[in-house]
Amino acid sequence: LPDSAMASYADDFTLLASSPSIDEAEAEANRLMSTFVEWAVRKQLAIAPHKSSVTLFTPDTHQSNLHPQLKIEDEVIPLEKTPKILGLVLDTHFTFGPHVRSLIQRASGSLRVLKALADTSWGFSKETLVGTYKAITRPILDYGAPIWSHHVSRSNLERLSVVQNSALRVATGNVMKAPIAHLEAEAGVLPLRRHLEACGAQF
Repeated sequence: LPDSAMASYADDFTLLASSPSIDEAEAEANRLMSTFVEWAVRKQLAIAPHKSSVTLFTPDTHQSNLHPQLKIEDEVIPLEKTPKILGLVLDTHFTFGPHVRSLIQRASGSLRVLKALADTSWGFSKETLVGTYKAITRPILDYGAPIWSHHVSRSNLERLSVVQNSALRVATGNVMKAPIAHLEAEAGVLPLRRHLEACGAQF
């Protein structure tokens, strides 16, 4: 990251300050915050400190619970260890574990649509069900993949793969004991790890 930066999307603003020293980063972030507050006052915009948050990103696990003291008009901004920015759940040590859990929850919900289509009396073809998976479930699994997929742990990647495997079993009608490689071959779908790598390469 640069020493400091400001980014905005619609009415959301994100201030970034980077330094080897937390104290220096905190001082720089407070300087940026003062500049932003002055701009907001000139534009007659109200800023709610309790709706704002501060997150410390650090590789040092001993600093997990540190709360940088950023202020808006003398009110300390609350600490948020897992902020969500444009649909991406970040965390203090960039493990992306919270993001993976969020993806699994959302994608698992979408599987109910696939199961409903597979259980209908008139039935849908395997190709239609696989296409439905690619249209409504896989985009959830690979959202923001170029950012997080090369950081996520093997165990979290396997948890994501379980969702894809469940979808392929529904689409192909295979039993639980069917080998994963067989499901992928029959559905014409890459292993999720390779699919995410391809997303990153295309990006």
